[in-house]
Amino acid sequence: MNIQDYYKYSWFSTLAYVDWKTDALNTTDPGPAIRDAASAERVPGDRLDTKVNTLGEKIFSPATDGGEGWQVADFQPNDAAGFAASLFVKAGTNEKILAIRGTEPSTLGQAYSDLLKADLQQIGEYGTAISQAVSLFNYVQRLMAPASKTDVVQLQIGVSPIPPTPPEYTGNYVTVPGVPPQFVWVKRTNTGTGLGELLKSGDNVTITGHSLGGHLAATGLRLFPTMFQGAVTFNAPGFDPDAGVASFPLTGLVSLGKKQTNNFINAIFAPYLIEAPAASFGTIEGRLHSMVSEDVVPGNDNSVVSSWITGSAPSPRQQIATERNSHMVEPILDALAVQSLLERLNPNIGLDGATRLLAAAATDTGRSEENLLDALGRLVLDSGDVLSTSMLSTKDVGSGWIFPGNFALRAELLKKAVAIDNKITALKAAGTNLALIPLISKSVDQLYGLVKNGDGTAGSAQAYRYALRKLNPFAIVGLDYAAHNADGALDLYDEATGTGELSALWLADRAALLTWRLRANTDDIAPVGGTIRFDGAKYGSKDTRNWEFSDLGTDAAAGQKILVQGSLMGGTSKIVFGTDQRDGEMAGGSDADRLYGNLGDDTIHGN
Repeated sequence: MNIQDYYKYSWFSTLAYVDWKTDALNTTDPGPAIRDAASAERVPGDRLDTKVNTLGEKIFSPATDGGEGWQVADFQPNDAAGFAASLFVKAGTNEKILAIRGTEPSTLGQAYSDLLKADLQQIGEYGTAISQAVSLFNYVQRLMAPASKTDVVQLQIGVSPIPPTPPEYTGNYVTVPGVPPQFVWVKRTNTGTGLGELLKSGDNVTITGHSLGGHLAATGLRLFPTMFQGAVTFNAPGFDPDAGVASFPLTGLVSLGKKQTNNFINAIFAPYLIEAPAASFGTIEGRLHSMVSEDVVPGNDNSVVSSWITGSAPSPRQQIATERNSHMVEPILDALAVQSLLERLNPNIGLDGATRLLAAAATDTGRSEENLLDALGRLVLDSGDVLSTSMLSTKDVGSGWIFPGNFALRAELLKKAVAIDNKITALKAAGTNLALIPLISKSVDQLYGLVKNGDGTAGSAQAYRYALRKLNPFAIVGLDYAAHNADGALDLYDEATGTGELSALWLADRAALLTWRLRANTDDIAPVGGTIRFDGAKYGSKDTRNWEFSDLGTDAAAGQKILVQGSLMGGTSKIVFGTDQRDGEMAGGSDADRLYGNLGDDTIHGN
């Protein structure tokens, strides 16, 4: 799978939390589903016209309108065990996604069913959420059965400190060791009514979920390895913890984990499955994607749910960079919205490459996604398509470990991402070959060569010069930069004719500023007194002079300068870049300076 796939599954793991109204089910009209998703503040959208402007419209609008054409085929609201799920079908295809709802701690009943019983008690002690796993089994059985079938196999779970006796149970029961031991069993009833073969052989079905829903999605793939082609989980608890740490709030004790997952699958479920379950998670590891969120500063967040506390992940965990440490699925969706755009422009970028670009986009990790979106928007969107909102107040977008983010601000972020995505689609359809080139690993000399001569691709030199002017961590080759060069801002200076804007010295100094800027962002070096300071020698600089870089266009608002210290002795030479407008007076220091007025009328004082 690639980033765009993970982005898609994050939609449905988020939409699993929506309580769909009847008119949103099994209909070709996308309006009700868009309405319900937005009303629940899960996925923003409206249906004012047929134009795809929002994520909700992108998901549910038909392909003829530029959407993905997904429909809500069925909805299972919370049952007695707290289990809920939605089945989505892509119109005109056999692609289906079963999305399992995760923990809902906001209501008293669900807090007991999900958080206390399923998460803390059953995963924390037994090793798996057995009660909701039974509900999942029952729901899948009904989804597979024709509507005319009224005797679909359903299981009723029982738990007791006393061994069950027939007819209390059918099949087998599992003895969970402890003082006292617990006995877990099921009783078969033929009381289910089929839902019309909404899942059938030949369908391309993926099961997904967030948190507890992800844990159950992994269980579903284990139980039905033929029905489901794969599973994608987000911040999901694992299985079979070594110690019952998670159950401590209920028991007051930290005991050995009971590790009953295999016993439950083989004794409880296997007798009622048409095909054998997967022998272990290892046998389906290649089809099971365990995604977890990671702040763009690697390793600095404390994962509670997706960690050893809840047991081993069913497959190797893959990190998705987000702006903040959060358990919620919404920050993951937002992050993947941005990262999927990077992948559309560079199919080989991967999660690691996208993470490096996010890290290089801002010193404050909370602005990484917005900075990248703004940079992409300025390049890709026509002037008439640029959104009125500029940089968002990201302190409200992703803060809080269990806070999904300010929905209105998230809506604007996703709206901008959809607009850029639509434009990329249109450009590619028109035959424009776009390529995003990360600049974060380029040396000053490499950058200088690229901005002066390009990379051999037609028009690429202007692409790199634009990136240098905007201090972007990437360049996009293949675009027409005529609109961005209407004033000659990307033309090289010609000494013979005196025409052009960018001198060789400007290119070299600007390349140096960009490399230091990207290092500061990547390493999260915060300014002290308005200045970001580097010990040049530690970063491989052999220059013994002190250089202070400032850009009136990009740094003035934050009051930031970059000081590269080559020596603690002596003065500091200043390199100042003006804007495209009139900057008034620009002043250097007492040492040799390089002051670039850029376009506009400026008064310069320097040495």
